[in-house]
Amino acid sequence: MTSPHLITAGNLRAAQVLRRVPFPHMGPADTRVWQAVLRLGLAKFDRVEYDVRLGGSGSELVAGHEQHKPMWESLLQKRVDVVGFRGKETFVVEVKPVAGHSALGQCIAYRELWVKEKPGAVKPRAMCVCALVDPDLAPIFQAYGVDVVVLPAGLADDVLSGRA
Repeated sequence: MTSPHLITAGNLRAAQVLRRVPFPHMGPADTRVWQAVLRLGLAKFDRVEYDVRLGGSGSELVAGHEQHKPMWESLLQKRVDVVGFRGKETFVVEVKPVAGHSALGQCIAYRELWVKEKPGAVKPRAMCVCALVDPDLAPIFQAYGVDVVVLPAGLADDVLSGRA
């Protein structure tokens, strides 16, 4: 008997079909950006993992006997869109239509959570993959060591609108 708190592989596949996106928890715009980046070879990895969970220490506040504790443990974890591996390097990747404040914070937080949860592992590089980058924040991404991969200008509008 399976736990009622777990999503089965079949349910996950059905949800993905209904959402019409192939990557767990990426929305349609994120998916279009990621697919364009892959198609253009702008981010190359030997292998990738999607929807990688980190953190969730807030679930410690939920009593161990609470029937919904497994649900809270899952919900409070942060979800990295993509973890890419290239040689000995690891990349925590946030995919967004626009690289703005939230993407910057997510990239930094994912990198630090990875270090905390994987002692002894090489510190990953943080990367934001996007169609557009907020020009005010571009130097801040750089200052915090977050790589930004941006679609070519002529393609960004088509990808965001769903024409490409």
